[in-house]
Amino acid sequence: MKVAFFTGCMMNYVYPQSGLALIDVLKANNVEVVVPKDQHCCGTPIFTSGDFKTARILIKHNLEVFKKLGVDAIVSGCASCGLAWKKEFANILAKDDPLLEVAKELGAKTYDISEFLLKIGLDENLGELKTRVTYHDPCHLNRGQGINKEPRELIKKIPGVEFKEMANADNCCGSGGSFNLSYYDLSRDINNKKVKNIYETNAQVVLTGCSACRMHIEDGLFQAGKNIPVRHTVEILAESYRKKGVI
Repeated sequence: MKVAFFTGCMMNYVYPQSGLALIDVLKANNVEVVVPKDQHCCGTPIFTSGDFKTARILIKHNLEVFKKLGVDAIVSGCASCGLAWKKEFANILAKDDPLLEVAKELGAKTYDISEFLLKIGLDENLGELKTRVTYHDPCHLNRGQGINKEPRELIKKIPGVEFKEMANADNCCGSGGSFNLSYYDLSRDINNKKVKNIYETNAQVVLTGCSACRMHIEDGLFQAGKNIPVRHTVEILAESYRKKGVI
């Protein structure tokens, strides 16, 4: 298969190791990956702040770029970006916009990385990793895209990994996009509950599918003095493939 990787801003600029891991995992599953250089922000931070005019500029640009690629699917590693491609683009464009049908067509073949890997049938030539992990459900992945079982299925396929479900794993971490910037104290109160639930699992690693959640949880764990790394689910998959010598 041939897919286009929509990197998203945070995976591209804040957590590039996650993006590189995603590409490695796709290649380990015999998937050709195209990464368009001129892709832009999906517009989520902009249209959620009410600036639909600017968001439409970004949306149209991305649609023009990706419609020319002739790929089987668009893959995202970001809960918010994936939701934008799947649902928000078509909702935000005007009903008479010539790119509306393109938005619907490309949205229908957009997948979160966890969803896509299970759809094509994960190559289970995985190396053993002796570690205990837990998983946080991002709101835009769980409530927005309806994806919650898939990441857990992938995690449980890795030999040696012990999965411990935290209490209220699907509760918001408190980030809420820019909410935590405007209401930091309230966002910290919410995050403190998440940190407590993480710590009670005795997990050595926290996994998630959203870079914004990752950043906020990292902040909470750091402030609580908990030395527990937070990683994207695809990173532990890549590590497992490397252990086996696949990548």
